[in-house]
Amino acid sequence: MTPETSLLHALLAHRLAFVTREKLLEAAFAWADDEAESLLEALALPQPQARAVEAVAAALLDKYGGDAARALAATPVDAGAQRALLGLRLSSPLLKTLESMKPRAGGADERYRFGAEIGRGGLGRVVEALDSTLERDVAIKLVLPELPAVLQERFAREARLTAKLDHPNVVPVHDFGEIPAAQGRQLFLCMKRVRGRSLAEVIAQLARGDVEAARKWSRARLLGVLQDICLGVAYAHSKGIIHRDLKPSNVMIGDFGETLILDWGLAREGGDPPEAEPGMRTRLRAPKVGSSTLTMEGDVLGTPAYMPPEQANGRLNTMDARSDVFSLGAILFELLTFRPPYQAATSDDVLVLAQAGRVPPPSSIGKDIPPELDRICARATAGRREERYPTALALHHDLQQFLEGVAERDRKRAEANGWVKEALSLGARVRDLRHRIVKAREALTVMMEDIPRSAPIEKRRLLWASEEELEALRRERARGFSRAETLFTGALAADPGRADATEGRVELYLDRFLDAEAGRNPSEMAVQLSLLQQIDPAGLHRARLDAPGTLSIDAFDYGCDCLRPLAPGALRVEFSAEATIAWRDGAPVPGAALINKDRPIPAVLASCGAARLGHDANCPKRPVPGVRVSMARYVERDRRLVTDTETLLGTTPIRDVSLPPGSYLCRLTPPSAGGLAPTFLPVRIDRGAAWRQDVALYRAADIPAGFVQIPGGPFLADGGDVALVPRMARDLFFAPFHVTCAEYLAFVNDLFRTDPEEARRRAPRGPDRKLWLEGPKGFRLPAPGEDKSLDWKPEWPVFSISWFDATAFVAWKSCLEGRLYSLHHEEEYDKAARGVDGRYYAFGNHGEQSWFHSSHSYADMKSPMPVGTFPTDVSPYGVRDATGAMGSWCLNAPEIGSRDMRIIRGVGWWSNDDGHAIAQRFGGQPDLLRMGYGLRICWRPWRWAQAGATQVAGPARTVKPSRAPAGRRKRDRE
Repeated sequence: MTPETSLLHALLAHRLAFVTREKLLEAAFAWADDEAESLLEALALPQPQARAVEAVAAALLDKYGGDAARALAATPVDAGAQRALLGLRLSSPLLKTLESMKPRAGGADERYRFGAEIGRGGLGRVVEALDSTLERDVAIKLVLPELPAVLQERFAREARLTAKLDHPNVVPVHDFGEIPAAQGRQLFLCMKRVRGRSLAEVIAQLARGDVEAARKWSRARLLGVLQDICLGVAYAHSKGIIHRDLKPSNVMIGDFGETLILDWGLAREGGDPPEAEPGMRTRLRAPKVGSSTLTMEGDVLGTPAYMPPEQANGRLNTMDARSDVFSLGAILFELLTFRPPYQAATSDDVLVLAQAGRVPPPSSIGKDIPPELDRICARATAGRREERYPTALALHHDLQQFLEGVAERDRKRAEANGWVKEALSLGARVRDLRHRIVKAREALTVMMEDIPRSAPIEKRRLLWASEEELEALRRERARGFSRAETLFTGALAADPGRADATEGRVELYLDRFLDAEAGRNPSEMAVQLSLLQQIDPAGLHRARLDAPGTLSIDAFDYGCDCLRPLAPGALRVEFSAEATIAWRDGAPVPGAALINKDRPIPAVLASCGAARLGHDANCPKRPVPGVRVSMARYVERDRRLVTDTETLLGTTPIRDVSLPPGSYLCRLTPPSAGGLAPTFLPVRIDRGAAWRQDVALYRAADIPAGFVQIPGGPFLADGGDVALVPRMARDLFFAPFHVTCAEYLAFVNDLFRTDPEEARRRAPRGPDRKLWLEGPKGFRLPAPGEDKSLDWKPEWPVFSISWFDATAFVAWKSCLEGRLYSLHHEEEYDKAARGVDGRYYAFGNHGEQSWFHSSHSYADMKSPMPVGTFPTDVSPYGVRDATGAMGSWCLNAPEIGSRDMRIIRGVGWWSNDDGHAIAQRFGGQPDLLRMGYGLRICWRPWRWAQAGATQVAGPARTVKPSRAPAGRRKRDRE
């Protein structure tokens, strides 16, 4: 290859923009030392480019008959490159050829090397190009050749106007002129080549939920872009130029963050002559695929989705800087909502919306938009120009004020984040301490029972240490609450409305409310609920407090005759004097070692031959479907808990019925054909909890006459000033009233027939006298006037009897009727009297003295009253006088350290109510006599007594009836 051919290849590569001038000269400098080498190879072009150069060179050589020197001389050369090459140490023939070459003329068609189209507008298309003179990439806008002269003039005006705008946010104009074209000359505008994306593309990514775009383009950054646009527009306004087509697609975001306003084709300068307004003729520019924003031409110029009303209505001569401000506000709207202010099915519909000029608040469409931005957008897009920002700089100023406020809010938010994190940790600790305090309190209670006051100081120290530990936990919890509450309050002051701080604070006060609720402190509950309502207007706490629970009920019966009563006299029963048997989960546990929490009962021996005195685990159970279950909720009216309207839940089995938290009373009514008795079932629906219960139904013929069923299951016991304790009970039947004087008189007189001395020991008595009068055939009640202190009535509950007397009556009645009756355990009394919801009284939580019989029920009379005198004093199961009238001897001892004593529960007519009547608990020796102590009997339908000979230690005796009283025999026959 000759040196001329080699240089020809290199110059053609430069002419085709495959290499820069610098690279050409660098290769030529090395090649000058050895012209025999291939300069084209030294340029190291890619194969496609090298083949293109060789093809053009071959065509030139062919044109000049293979004469490389002539072909080289005829090739235009860049003047700067020519001067540089002439300065190299080249061979003389080659230098002469270079000197003879003519530099390129420098016209636009020669200077700019056009590339691919990168955009198209209403007046022209934009192509990328290389400015070969300055060796830089540029963008060239070429006027569309088919445009009429008036629009070509608009193109020229765009070039002149843009050239006047020397501002960082306006695309710089490098050149303007004409280039040869197929149909003559074509106008062009050379501008800076901006690599990046349009603002419209950024918004489209955000609207699609692009995670990377959302991370990169925060709201603050988008508002910063809008501020840059404001500055560029404000500069244009200072030069008397308005853009009239501002929109996201006319804003370019460079790869290095620069913001540039494009397409000034519709711009107007203040000195331009008025535009004609002949009517509403419009022509739509061809939109980009998928675009709903069209630039319209004719009397309506611009893009309807971003137009101020004066522009949309064709009043072009009224447009001024405030018209651009409207479009800036429209861009702000889209930056906040990711959609234009006006959207409709067709462009005509969009134009109608623009003509009306009513832009909705961005917050009505977008999320988490502050009111300040709503106000800024509303002012910028006001329908009347006079109500808009007067200048783009004024809009910029308000955006800056907002962003500076955001910066301060961000600082406060970061500070609040730390506070909330610490407060949430403290809140979790406070809740954990609540459970630890409960356990520590329970452990301390056990320890206090184990360590009496007389214990050695070494043991007392252990007790003191436990007390101090409990107090330390309480102090830590109080400090944690106070600190967490302070942190949450500070966080909400610094960052109002943050959900985590609000929810955490609500959790704190909700924990306080639950404390008060567990402690049965209504006044504190009211305080905490009021605070919750103040700090939680959205009602988060209500969702927690009102979280529904579910109820499921199954019914079954027994397929055996274990409850059939024995013949009168076939059953003998004895009660031991000392309580030695543990009572757990509603039943005795013979043989178990006693522990502190036990409330033991005495041994009860039943002699009945091979008879079975109740069901056991081997008895067959049968499901009872179709039991009708109705339900009523307990509501407080006039300070009493009464049932509301009863509704039908369905028939058994009942499955997962959703119910609001509360206390309810269910009525179970079996099909009449089965002979099963209906029963009441109180249930307690806790927040988010499930109450599931299997209810045993019993044949009406098997149930002692008048007794009411207390279905087994969970309940709350031992209320009062301490937290309620969950307990478990088994099925039980309760006599509806206390044993009356008439019933007890029948027992005493039956004894009198065979053992007058025993009858005298069992008759009611005071410390120094008999209360009933003895005659030759037995005892009788004093007639009016015979007892100066009391006017005795047979319907009164019996009183002034000992525990031994009460168990003797039970043994007598058991023998008489062939059923194993008993005194109730105090836990059984608890459930029978208050149901399952832990109420203070049988009728509710308020101790109105006129609703039950106590020493304060009558101001002018202190006397027993007939059973059932107070109809309001009835338990959910139908037990009457459940709160007052008479204290009842219980079967059990108070604790294992006092196994020789017995418990009395309830308020007697002789007693005062301390506010927690059912929870009142008294202990006494079993031979104690009190005017307010009587008895009530129960019947357990399950096997609980020990079978065997009736011989037990202590003063208890077997009492066998001599015969059934006439009245009783008559009732049994009926």
